[in-house]
Amino acid sequence: MAVSSTTSTGINVPEIVSGLMDVERVPVTKLQTQVDQKTLVISTLGVFQSKVSALESAAKALTTPGIYALRDTTSSDATKVSATASNSAAAATYAVKVAQTAQAEAEVLGGFQSASQVIDLDEFSLTVGTGDDAVTYSPQFATLTDKTTFTRNERITMTLNGQDAQTFSVTTQTTASEVANAINAAVTAGTLTGVFASVSADDELQIDSVNAIQGVSASLDTPGYVTFDSSPTFASGDVITFTLSDGTPQSFTLTTQDSARTVASAINAAVTAGTLSGVYATVVSDDLRIASIDPSKGLIASLDQGVSPVVTGTPTSQTSADGDPEGTGVVSETFTLANLASSINSLGASLQAAVIQSGAGQYSLSISSTITGADNAIAIGGISSPDQQLDRVTLSGTYAAGDVVTITVNGDPFIYQVTSDDLTADGAGGAAVLGNSDTAYANIATNIAALFDGHADVEADATDGVIDFSAVTGGVSHTISVSSGAAAAVIYEETAASDGVEQVARLELKGQFTAGDVISVTIEGVPFNYTVLAADIDGDGATAATHTNIATALAAAYGTGSTAVATSSGNAVDFTALTANEPFGFSAAKTVAATSSAGIAAANLVANVENFGITEWGAESVSSAPADGSYVATYDGVSWIVSGPDDVNYSATLSSGTFSVNDGVNDIISIADVVGSAKAGDRITMLVSGTGTTVAATLTEHASIELQSARDAFVSINGQALQRSSNSIDDVVSGVTFNLNTPTVPSGGAITALSSTTFASGTTDATINVTAGAQDLSAEAVTDFVTAYNDLISFYKTETVASTDPNSRGVLNGDSNVRSFMDRLRGLYSQGIRLADGSNISFGSIGVEFQRDGTLYLDTGALNTAVSNGLQDKLAAGVTLGYESSTSNFTSFLTASLRTTGLISTHLSDVEAQQAQLEERISDWEDKLSRIQDRYYRQYAALDALLFRLQTTSNALASAIDSLVNSQKN
Repeated sequence: MAVSSTTSTGINVPEIVSGLMDVERVPVTKLQTQVDQKTLVISTLGVFQSKVSALESAAKALTTPGIYALRDTTSSDATKVSATASNSAAAATYAVKVAQTAQAEAEVLGGFQSASQVIDLDEFSLTVGTGDDAVTYSPQFATLTDKTTFTRNERITMTLNGQDAQTFSVTTQTTASEVANAINAAVTAGTLTGVFASVSADDELQIDSVNAIQGVSASLDTPGYVTFDSSPTFASGDVITFTLSDGTPQSFTLTTQDSARTVASAINAAVTAGTLSGVYATVVSDDLRIASIDPSKGLIASLDQGVSPVVTGTPTSQTSADGDPEGTGVVSETFTLANLASSINSLGASLQAAVIQSGAGQYSLSISSTITGADNAIAIGGISSPDQQLDRVTLSGTYAAGDVVTITVNGDPFIYQVTSDDLTADGAGGAAVLGNSDTAYANIATNIAALFDGHADVEADATDGVIDFSAVTGGVSHTISVSSGAAAAVIYEETAASDGVEQVARLELKGQFTAGDVISVTIEGVPFNYTVLAADIDGDGATAATHTNIATALAAAYGTGSTAVATSSGNAVDFTALTANEPFGFSAAKTVAATSSAGIAAANLVANVENFGITEWGAESVSSAPADGSYVATYDGVSWIVSGPDDVNYSATLSSGTFSVNDGVNDIISIADVVGSAKAGDRITMLVSGTGTTVAATLTEHASIELQSARDAFVSINGQALQRSSNSIDDVVSGVTFNLNTPTVPSGGAITALSSTTFASGTTDATINVTAGAQDLSAEAVTDFVTAYNDLISFYKTETVASTDPNSRGVLNGDSNVRSFMDRLRGLYSQGIRLADGSNISFGSIGVEFQRDGTLYLDTGALNTAVSNGLQDKLAAGVTLGYESSTSNFTSFLTASLRTTGLISTHLSDVEAQQAQLEERISDWEDKLSRIQDRYYRQYAALDALLFRLQTTSNALASAIDSLVNSQKN
């Protein structure tokens, strides 16, 4: 008999485990369903809570008296006085008299030629305010003199004018440079503002204000410390004992330390380790110094070396040093009128400044306070204009020996040729430097300035690679142009044409030329070109011989033209007119093969101030005997405004170099030989003294002219006389603000203080009536309440509907907390409305009717009747909805329920807590299921392996049986 074998493919372990896990996961699925249900409940309760909150807002609006206590105001003359009134204002009538309105000060400073005109602020000051509250701004910085080293906890206090003090505490910084860097880093980080620090030429710390005109003061506080001088020799076993001013004694025992420096390091290490506290140690001039970490605490210290006496440290109490104030140094020499306006606006001083153009080349600085009142006065002065034109030339690029720089002033060229010495470290043949180095620039600029100085009535001064060209004479303009390159061919007028004299135009050559370069000369519009030949070139083409060769060849080639004849001398070619007293036009240009990367640029820093005002005068005299005192004449751009020591109306004139002051009859003061023309802002102050026989005059430039003064308002309200800094007065009658609308000042001049005659006229400027508001808001409030109530009821009914169908059943069905809340709310509503006098009215009396479905119906006819019968007045007096007791009513119940400890909030929190517990149970189940799944996989994997082995054994037995059967057949 034959035995057949079978082969098994094993069992599907993942499929079996998945089926088993589906069964195991049934409890988790049920829990997740509960979590989802809780989520839906939480969401629904959140909406319910928001609708309760909306009803609370509507109920509060209905019961807030101030909403309905509106006030209307009327004025008999609103152009003069108007008023506004809040709900707290009482109905009344007010008679208002206005003697003077408040105004802000406004000043104007004239005499400027442009917004970009450079100004000098060395003497500048701007004062805002009066008395002890006045703040003065000026370009002032502070220097901590004789202070080049710093120690920990030293405090630098910086006070910007008009601002609070700021303090910087030194930590690890020891030098002025390190402290300056740390201060600037603090400004960048925002812990300090408005200042920047630098180091002076004397290595002292300097503090400046970022705003150039604000100014700053500074002081240094050095905390108390104890010093042991270098005489003690430290040794093992020595004990240093110190006591902070508010602490107990601490001691430090030396081990291997034998110097001030090693002792200081060991003390600081002990502080870091926590065995000592509150101190730090340093070494200053080889002396051991111990100081408190808290600079407000002093300390005492002693050194016990086991012998008598115990060494006591030298105590140094806290010291303070003021920074030296300086008047100059922070304002750039390119500071303009526009810069000044911007700086004033950024002071934060309630000022508004602007540059105003009044005509061609006529500009003024306007400055005014943004706050009215006599205490907000402005005083500004000390602004002057440079009289000399100033231009700045800056070197750039890379220079090589032989390069030329051409500077032309008023058509007169000056040519400088760079030398090899210019390109050395010492400018005299030392070590070579690069042609674009600061050293090369400085050498070239210095030599140009030295050779140029005084050329064409212009002075030159060099600083590093910059050359300043300033006019010798104020008010005289000049033109300037600059160029640089490998070669120069410039032409200028050497001799002007006049009777019997021929004009000469001179062409001057310098720099490096090569064969093929072209020099173009145009005389009276007729061009002539000369091309440089190889024969003209000597050496590198920059030698004097090259220049002479080219000049000689060019003059010979030009010869005699229709206008001029050319002759040469050295590096120059003179073109001389053929006819005397006949000027001709000329120009020159060059096209050169040799190139240079040198660069030069000119910028005008101070434009010529042609109308630069009065500069000087001669003798001063008194024509008659005027009153002694000060006479001030200010030119406003049209005429002189004069004030004197008495009430006389003075006038002044400037004619034919003589300045005169007239008292209406005679010229009383004369100033002769006046130089210059008056410009807006020129002010002459003349002090007459000595029984009217002498006069001393001084000149102020860009003096301020007062457009309007800072002044207070003087007003009477129902007979109460008042002085206020503002035209809006809200501190006299509770809830009422009076606005003075028409600028007013007495004909006799501004009032500065209240007096018995201030309101003597008895004229009332306006009568203000404050009455109950005409607008009705009660109907809207009732409507909003009904809407909010019905919205809540409708939502509640939808979410609590009962049904056997889970999909139709309300989410809050069966929620006893919500049901209890709604029952309580309906009960309070039924209590009606309690009025301010203690009586009650029903909601129905104002048109609100309760319906069978729980919602409210608004009868607009009945509501309108209630409004007509004074509903708003009742609400304005104050009402309570659903009054039950002094502590329980409809509105307070809503408010209490919405608190975190209230019924609704607590119920919502409880559901959220239940959901969290369910999620925690799911998490625990998930951990358990993970372990179960691992066990199933192990078990069924083992079963699969066993089945595989049994199958293998079965197959082997089948094969053996087959073999046995086959052998028996044989």
